[in-house]
Amino acid sequence: MEWIIDSGASHHLCRNRSLFVMFERLPKPILVHLGDNSTIPAIAAGMIYLPLVEREILIEALFVPQLQTSLISISQLSKTYEITFKNAICFIENCKLGSLADELYRFVPHKTNTSMVKSITRSVEANTAVLPTIDLWHQRLGHLSHQTLRTLLPSSAYSSTMSTESLPCEICVKSKH
Repeated sequence: MEWIIDSGASHHLCRNRSLFVMFERLPKPILVHLGDNSTIPAIAAGMIYLPLVEREILIEALFVPQLQTSLISISQLSKTYEITFKNAICFIENCKLGSLADELYRFVPHKTNTSMVKSITRSVEANTAVLPTIDLWHQRLGHLSHQTLRTLLPSSAYSSTMSTESLPCEICVKSKH
């Protein structure tokens, strides 16, 4: 899949869901303003592995399924990497990122090393913050009922997995006797 290297893009934008190694739906779509003054929604965000010839980079991108072509943001890349343009070639820290064709700088990913992708995916997942369970909030907030906690806390504040709310809390049981 080809990408356009764009000095006007404020974010990396990807139209292909399968490229994300980590993916999370946005609570509310973000409107992406295009050069023709139209807008289209970004509905998710996540991490994408970009295989270059001499190295690999991991970028955070918005998922915009209605986009015609995915975009690499020079302004985002330049926050982390040194970007240079020379002789119709775009370099990221002396490694070729893309070249000029039909008045646009284009990036075509190098052949993907699947074991590298799996390794990066595990690393990203290991560094992702884990949300506390509703049970942990129950303990932290003075043993309030799970129903009260769901009323007080937004659903984004806790993980619904690994909950033992159907089991009685030992402290709650002892405090009632």
